[in-house]
Amino acid sequence: MDKFIRLTAVACPLDVANLNTDQLIPARFLKLPRSAGLATALLRDLRFSADGR
Repeated sequence: MDKFIRLTAVACPLDVANLNTDQLIPARFLKLPRSAGLATALLRDLRFSADGR
């Protein structure tokens, strides 16, 4: 494995105090197969309201 030196990417600040892991990817999405991808689950409850909007 090569040594990790630098990551070049776009970043966005998230002004939330004490963000926990259940907010990053809610547990209900962890049952999805990895092939489905987790991008749609990332910060899902912060990005959408309860009705999905």
